[in-house]
Amino acid sequence: MSIDERTLRVGVIGDIYVDLLCKVDELPVWGEDRLASATLLSPGGSTANTARFLGSLGGVAVRLFSAVGDDAFGAYFREQLEAEACAAIDGSVAVLTGVPTSVCVVLSGPSDRGFVSCNSTNGALEPGMFSREALLAQQHVHIGGYFNMPQMHTPVLCELARTLRAAGVTLSLDSQFDTSGAWDGRGTLAELLREVDVFMPNDKEAQGVCRTATPDDALEALCAPGRMRPGALALVKCGARGVIAGRAGSAERWHVDSPPAAPGGAAG
Repeated sequence: MSIDERTLRVGVIGDIYVDLLCKVDELPVWGEDRLASATLLSPGGSTANTARFLGSLGGVAVRLFSAVGDDAFGAYFREQLEAEACAAIDGSVAVLTGVPTSVCVVLSGPSDRGFVSCNSTNGALEPGMFSREALLAQQHVHIGGYFNMPQMHTPVLCELARTLRAAGVTLSLDSQFDTSGAWDGRGTLAELLREVDVFMPNDKEAQGVCRTATPDDALEALCAPGRMRPGALALVKCGARGVIAGRAGSAERWHVDSPPAAPGGAAG
């Protein structure tokens, strides 16, 4: 089944990386070296991975909206996505002249992981780069990697969200970690949260956005009147604990445990 023949149309806007995964037992200190047991190059980024996963389900026509640079990493990313045929990129993944493709070095240890990221192309993403006609043709639009895209922290994105919702398009938002520590999207996140149908941060991200000490308190803050649109779903991913969720403006709450799984490393 080709992408065009699938029935549910989903647009995915946001950050993409080329991931360089290094499996290490310990981190180096300045001036020293450590050996990696293996390295792997892969398309990555929360948004690209979401698009690739959704497209692999079957019956979902996914279009990715983002950008790469005009370099070898950008060519690699496009070649990999085209070979996978899970998400359409023609005309919606821009190639930025003179901007290096965003790269993330993933340090995967025995029990956890760390990241070193270059947000070059992600940092250049703006709402005006994407075709409104193409976005309005979707049934659902997911915005991922929000805090990795500072130029998206603008009232223009909020206005785009309102336009999509008015046309019957449902919306979801995944935040990622805010390395600036501000957690407010230059003052525009609060407005954007009132436009989305689903907000799905992890526990640390939810606590940062809501300025709380626990993910449970963050969930209550997200579901409090005025924080999100009434009836919207707040979903907080809590790692091994599973997922906690609630319906904004109501007392509905849920907790779903993580399923048992064999250890597979900490690559993310």
